[in-house]
Amino acid sequence: MKSDKKRIGIIILIYILLFLFFYFFKSNNENTFVNQLSQSPDTEVQIENEEVLIEEEEEIFIHISGEVNYPGLIKLSKGQRLYEAIDIAGGMTEKADLNQINLSLVLNDQDKVYIPSKDENINFIQTNSTPLININTASKQELMTLSGIGEK
Repeated sequence: MKSDKKRIGIIILIYILLFLFFYFFKSNNENTFVNQLSQSPDTEVQIENEEVLIEEEEEIFIHISGEVNYPGLIKLSKGQRLYEAIDIAGGMTEKADLNQINLSLVLNDQDKVYIPSKDENINFIQTNSTPLININTASKQELMTLSGIGEK
């Protein structure tokens, strides 16, 4: 009888030790996974409610025209600059005027970029950089700045 209780106690102790071992081993592996992800320069890791979320690189599209070899729609990653878009468009033509453009301009989704020639005196780049407005909390004046919104 005593030996049966002793065996049961040993078996229970073994199960408890195995449970603790696997519990700590599992949580240690999860921390290693999070640390490896957070060290990757191309991946941003957020921890919310003990879940690991990986944010993918956001793609944007711009329209480039004017003095580039291949004008049209270009797909870029968020945060890329105008000089990178020009490279993707096959570079500038010989007529392009570098003095009228800002090659370091950070591009946004839906931007329209025009590369002027040396004959033109256009000193602008159209961007879709209007600030976002929260329609739930915006004032009347803020709402009226939106295209197609009037007093009524």
